[in-house]
Amino acid sequence: VEGEAGVGYVMREGFDLPPLMFTRDEIVALVAGARLIRAWGGAAMAAAAEEALIKIGAVLPDDARARAEAVQVHAFQMPELDDRSRQLLDRIESATDARTRLTLEYSDEAGARTERDVRPLGLWFWGKVWTLVAWCELRNDFRMFRVDRIAHMSEGDRFRAERDKSLAAFYAMNSHARPDR
Repeated sequence: VEGEAGVGYVMREGFDLPPLMFTRDEIVALVAGARLIRAWGGAAMAAAAEEALIKIGAVLPDDARARAEAVQVHAFQMPELDDRSRQLLDRIESATDARTRLTLEYSDEAGARTERDVRPLGLWFWGKVWTLVAWCELRNDFRMFRVDRIAHMSEGDRFRAERDKSLAAFYAMNSHARPDR
């Protein structure tokens, strides 16, 4: 591999990357997952899922590419997930990644409005709604906020990671709530 400013990295002639080898089940999982995010994720997540499918398809051997194109698992966009909600998801995901505090104007289940300063820790999708898992500075505890009930959101300063205010700590306290189990 050789690198040059303005060009990037280039593999010398005679060197190739091996083809990606996925089982049928792995291809179904990748395609289905990307389609779900494309339909139900944030705008940037949806675009990234589409690009990932294109890149994976470009390097798969012909038979594996045909399997990927034949996957019959589809997801259709929910009417509840409008452009505003997609943008909120992207902003929350970016704030989570950058460890940026968020100020939320939020309506609870009864419709009561509140303002919360939170440390975003992760996003959960429940099949119909997205939920922000966060450390709430007001309650000094973990809280979950439905994204569709966020009336307004603004980004604040960055926060330092703290072990007792992390997603891992939330999972340790709520092992039954871990979404990937």
